[in-house]
Amino acid sequence: MLKQTIVRCLALAKIVILDGLRCHTVLGLSLIALAAVCSNLFFYQFIPRNIDQFTIDFILSIGWMSSLLFLLFHAVGTVSWGSNKKTIFAIMARPLSRANYVVGHFIGLALLLFLLNCIIALLGIWNIDIIRQQAGTYFPNFYIGWYAANWLGMLTMELMILAVIIFFSSIIRGSFPVMLLALCYYFACNGLPVIRETLANIKNPPPLAIAVTKWLTLVFPDFSGLDLRETILNGRNEISPDFIVANSLYFIVYIIFFLYVASFIYKQRDLV
Repeated sequence: MLKQTIVRCLALAKIVILDGLRCHTVLGLSLIALAAVCSNLFFYQFIPRNIDQFTIDFILSIGWMSSLLFLLFHAVGTVSWGSNKKTIFAIMARPLSRANYVVGHFIGLALLLFLLNCIIALLGIWNIDIIRQQAGTYFPNFYIGWYAANWLGMLTMELMILAVIIFFSSIIRGSFPVMLLALCYYFACNGLPVIRETLANIKNPPPLAIAVTKWLTLVFPDFSGLDLRETILNGRNEISPDFIVANSLYFIVYIIFFLYVASFIYKQRDLV
């Protein structure tokens, strides 16, 4: 039974991957990222100092923006249901359970995201290597392990957003409303830490407000905790094993929860 479930999920994931490749989504975003990375070879010459920090921030920003475009447009368009939805997914969804349908889409889009991040990460290494040759005094402590760890942390954030997008697609029809909800979710995740910091600087903050903002973190996670870019250049191990274990468990439970809720909601509605 478990083997059949895995086979069905992977079969749908394969269709999602092939559809993404056929639409040239990953190729287009990779070419845009390549153009942006190449432009850095020109712009870094105008930076008087901290060229290494500027380059790392620039490359990671390109990767994050490319992945966000993938999530808000391709992923939303793939999982959202409307009057113009392609029939191939409807046909393939009927012999599958709703849970298979949700998990299959998540696996397929997650693998496309992983491929996109790998391509941009390799472009970033190529860019860093050229700048290191031209400006040899920079990147003295560049560590490829922490570079990969930072991309892994960024991929973790993207998978959490993907799980929420699939959840939104289960409760509302149409790609545009799902995209708006995904944007609101992203802004809430970024704004909540600012609110908590503001409350911490108030002399007598309302206890209820502190409790509410604390518990809202379970739904709107603080993505800044997965930002490891400071470790790329200094090469020091600043991450404790407890931090890794706690965040990994939270990441796994978070995704499973939203996928389970999306599967439950899909059981209560028709897919077509």
